[in-house]
Amino acid sequence: MKIGQKIKLIREHEGIKRSEFCQAIDMTVDSLKTYEVKERNIGFDNLSKIMSHPQLEKYSLWLITGKTAPAAGQIAPDGQSLEVGSMIPKATLTSAFERTMHTSISLGWLTPREDVSFGMLSDVFLSDFEAVGG
Repeated sequence: MKIGQKIKLIREHEGIKRSEFCQAIDMTVDSLKTYEVKERNIGFDNLSKIMSHPQLEKYSLWLITGKTAPAAGQIAPDGQSLEVGSMIPKATLTSAFERTMHTSISLGWLTPREDVSFGMLSDVFLSDFEAVGG
């Protein structure tokens, strides 16, 4: 994904209009359109304004690398990016785990309980996976 597309995704995720975004970071609307629509490269000064804005700095790592570090407060607006230290997005792991659980139950390997949800099991699995460096 190009940087202009990422900027647009951030802005839309935050619910900010172009004019409001530009006013907040001291950038012209024409410059922003150039990045978002025409996909031109952004200069360091304007990129720095975005990355250092208090409402937007949480996207800095993702904006540059496409990765996140939630423990450090660095997230992605789409929630689908790779976490630093991980090669598989969390959503993919969760989905794979839930499919494995469903298959295990259908084959009779596991007996479901009403008080345990797949979401809870998935969270435990992900926590254990992350604890060993996954």
